[in-house]
Amino acid sequence: MDSAVTAARLEWWANRWTCFGAFSVSVNISVDEQGWAATGQLAQAEEYADVAALCEFDEAFELRFPDDSTVGVLVSDLTRTGSFTLTEVR
Repeated sequence: MDSAVTAARLEWWANRWTCFGAFSVSVNISVDEQGWAATGQLAQAEEYADVAALCEFDEAFELRFPDDSTVGVLVSDLTRTGSFTLTEVR
């Protein structure tokens, strides 16, 4: 199993022109023959309420990496300390 830890930005888009939230995060991504799994941590735990409010509408976010590439993800298991689990949107 390969894994990587990187900084990223978790973005919630209402449509392709309007981003309602962008949050700095660190993510730990593990890859194996079944695919990948990821956990993350908000850089500022006090943004928990904002992320939780957006998750109430839709758990689908874009995860933007430092090279500006993105992947669609679902955010789950969000805690008040700012940790969460990511699942790739397929």
